[in-house]
Amino acid sequence: MKVGKPFLGFLISFNPGYTQFLRSLLLKPEGSKVKLYTGGNAHFQTMNYAVVDLPVLSNAEQCADA
Repeated sequence: MKVGKPFLGFLISFNPGYTQFLRSLLLKPEGSKVKLYTGGNAHFQTMNYAVVDLPVLSNAEQCADA
């Protein structure tokens, strides 16, 4: 992990492994709805930029709230 120059008082760290992982995630098509653990649509859909396309095996997996 590399640490960059301070930005607004914060040190910026670069972790190429995690960055690569995030960039490799598949996204659902634009306009896809964010779902709640109950199966319903989340409120404030306009606050979501993209939806990651991950298979969720059970409602317990959604507790991480990534």
